[in-house]
Amino acid sequence: MIVLIILYVVALPTASWEPVRRLTLRLVLIAAYPALVALTRAYTLRDAAEILGQFRRQ
Repeated sequence: MIVLIILYVVALPTASWEPVRRLTLRLVLIAAYPALVALTRAYTLRDAAEILGQFRRQ
């Protein structure tokens, strides 16, 4: 997050908006991707555990 703020402060006066916006979008996606993967894994693991629990109860 601090890197993004520094990037904005440095790049805004010198560059046009489009490359800065592309770069920040890319950085946000790179930063968010592992979190999204971890969340989906957690959800699928929880779902699998619930399904297994239902099978064991029957």
